Amino acid sequence: MAPADPASDPSPAWHAKVVGIHAYWRDCGRQDGLATGLLPGRQHIDPLALKPWLPNIWLLDVVREGADGPRFHYRLAGTKIVEMRGGHNPTGHYLDEANPARNQPNPTLARLQSVAATGLPSWRQGIPNNERVPDIHTVENLFLPLAGDGSQVDMVICYSLFFGLDGREL
Repeated sequence: MAPADPASDPSPAWHAKVVGIHAYWRDCGRQDGLATGLLPGRQHIDPLALKPWLPNIWLLDVVREGADGPRFHYRLAGTKIVEMRGGHNPTGHYLDEANPARNQPNPTLARLQSVAATGLPSWRQGIPNNERVPDIHTVENLFLPLAGDGSQVDMVICYSLFFGLDGREL
């Protein structure tokens, strides 16, 4: 399935947990008086408020260092992310080093680069882009940009749900 229009409200196809984290992200800076049109930054995120989603979150720093676009550095990987990666914790590693994609060019990297460039979220549902746990049939994920200055994306909150052949969440 193709990524959804990132500027729209959640689609009916989105899992309820994905809708929930999107709503949190959309509203998280508003209570601090963040002006409409600006992106929330890390300073607007309450880690305690993320508790329901934390096991499925992977947080990436955007490292702008080269002509090929930004690189993405794992700041955090939730327990479900580590479990679905066969126990491998990517925290402290770059995405391109920790995630060998079976598709080249790497579609996850392309989506992240788009989020970093546009400041728009990106949703996807489909087969996993890397090979870690054979029981994963489908993944649904949402990439949410954060910008400490309100405009230049410096972090991305990634939220992934994993589903088996029977359609149940793993």
